[in-house]
Amino acid sequence: KEAFSGCKGLTSIEIPDSVEIIGNAAFSNCTNLKDVKIGGGLEELGTAVFAGCENLEEISIASENFVCDKSIIYDAKKEVVYEMLPGRMANTYNMPSTVIDIKPYAFWGCNNLQTVTLSENLNNIPAYTFSNCVSLKTVEIPYSVGRIHMKAFENCVNLQAITVPLSVQFIHDTAFDGCGNFKVNAVEESYADKYFKDRNITNISKAEYEDIQSVIMQNALTQEEVDALKEAEQEAEKEEANKENSQPSQEE
Repeated sequence: KEAFSGCKGLTSIEIPDSVEIIGNAAFSNCTNLKDVKIGGGLEELGTAVFAGCENLEEISIASENFVCDKSIIYDAKKEVVYEMLPGRMANTYNMPSTVIDIKPYAFWGCNNLQTVTLSENLNNIPAYTFSNCVSLKTVEIPYSVGRIHMKAFENCVNLQAITVPLSVQFIHDTAFDGCGNFKVNAVEESYADKYFKDRNITNISKAEYEDIQSVIMQNALTQEEVDALKEAEQEAEKEEANKENSQPSQEE
């Protein structure tokens, strides 16, 4: 895990047949990595192995357990998407219908990706799947998907439209953090429709709160003025006390 993470001087690597496992984020943020050859012994591949490797567009995998096709790493049967290489130049992705699962972080930080159509056999959109895909504009979610997990579309700041079917019955509160406003295609009164209406109301409430806070701050006293007022109040109290003490009592 994270064995070579952040090795910015690393440009190429050849992994021998003896290596059976590559852990999570093993080469993440190796920003100058361009050439990767993986041997035939690989049996297990972690998540986000090449996340942030912005110059890596293709890799060679000799193992019969995995395949890299058009900058995307799948299992041999193309049932699982492990990762889209961040250096992929194409801006659209039509997921093969064979895909039933996506690994977390699979598309993390793929800056060129703009349009996605997911497999009609996909069940869930895992955590952080499209997080930080800053160019992503539209996503088509098929009827097979039932759940959208934590921060799945976090910081997709240019998201313009998303289609969410009736089948979706769970969307994590943070799934669209940092996405701003976008058009939602969802059936009226469906789970997704209610979720996004509530989300928009929450965003409006936050904006109103920020406006109110701004007005309060504009009209607020500075700390010096607050301190001066306190001092004036204290002086007034002292003067009042002195007057009371200096007055003769009725007995006198």
